[in-house]
Formats: sequence, structure tokens, C-alpha cells
Amino acid sequence: MNRSGKDVQWVQSFVTPDKIYCIYNAPNEDAVREHAKLGEFPADSVARVTQVIDPTTAETIRSQSPRPGSTCVSRSSRSARSSTG
Repeated sequence: MNRSGKDVQWVQSFVTPDKIYCIYNAPNEDAVREHAKLGEFPADSVARVTQVIDPTTAETIRSQSPRPGSTCVSRSSRSARSSTG
């Protein structure tokens, strides 16, 4: 649970030179947006994960169910924003 009272769990983040991609388990996209707003960090794009592909699934291409509520957030890093204005 977070401050909003909704189940939002941060899983992990991937950092690139200009963005941070965060993976959350959440009931829906709105819950992630609210979590970002309360945490005062940007959530420029929020998308539901519909399929996971990894080395164990790559050989057999078939539809796999994602973890319930998995959501990916793309956000600009704060350092990149401050350096570009």
C-alpha cells in the first residue's frame, strides 16, 4: 500500500542517460499516476504490460499472461530535466 491507500508496489527501475523506466505492480494505470503525483515524481507515460518475453519464453512463442497489474512507467530523469531546462 502507498499513501493513496492503493496497492502500488515498485518492482525495479532501468536507467538510461535521459530517462528512467520503472516497473510497478498496481491495480491500474490511474493508481500509478496517483502514486507518482503523491511522490512528486514525473510519470510521462504509463502502460500496462501485456506480455513478458525473456530467455525462457523466447524459444516458444506463445501468449503468456503477465503478472496481474504489471505496469511500466517511463519518466524523464530529474537530472536530465534540470540540465535541459
